[in-house]
Amino acid sequence: MNLKNGIETEQKKKEKEEDLGQQSFDNEIALKTLISIGFKKDSAKAALVAANGNVHSAVSYLIDDVLGIDSDFNRTQNEVKFHQIV
Repeated sequence: MNLKNGIETEQKKKEKEEDLGQQSFDNEIALKTLISIGFKKDSAKAALVAANGNVHSAVSYLIDDVLGIDSDFNRTQNEVKFHQIV
């Protein structure tokens, strides 16, 4: 791995973390709801980011992840984003 790719990767990781931080703050009630259901905090945050704060969609992403459903067929950009974050 060259230095440039390493820096770009670190920058993308930092941007994702910033997105997660902002989204979790914006969706604190939704995050607490998902955690109370039994989902892990990091996974719940990622699902809410991918679902643009929509709890119903976030639960779908989380259940698909738990069940191991990983089909690219009919997958939206947000679902792909969730699976990249998790």
